[in-house]
Amino acid sequence: MRFVSLFAVGALAAAPAAFALQAQEGATYGIANPQRPGAKAPDCTTLAETLDGCTFHNEHGATQQARLPVSAGDSWVATAGDAGELRVRVLPAEGESLQIIQFTPQVHANADATLAFDRIRDVRGVRTVVERRRVSVMIHHDH
Repeated sequence: MRFVSLFAVGALAAAPAAFALQAQEGATYGIANPQRPGAKAPDCTTLAETLDGCTFHNEHGATQQARLPVSAGDSWVATAGDAGELRVRVLPAEGESLQIIQFTPQVHANADATLAFDRIRDVRGVRTVVERRRVSVMIHHDH
């Protein structure tokens, strides 16, 4: 009887882990590591220019800004992976060598968001995406 009880407890304890693995197998993620994807990436705020794959660490309501290079005929657009997580504001480049894109987290909890930047080149009225950069935004719960 004791052996059966221990076996049943062991089987129940292992069952949730097995189900969790099955649920994640078919999932797709914007960034390869679903467990806090930006934790080991370079901190975007320490870079002169926002690079592909870097991470912003932020709290709800605190505005950060991405700095992206531009040249004549170029501009950047930004798209949040989930529009409800980040409010995005693209500032015009107006002859500067960097275009600033501001964003503010809108959630009050720990969350991982992605933000994609597309560099658009306008050549004689034809607009083409010439570069894409994606960053992680680790939103830390404000206390």
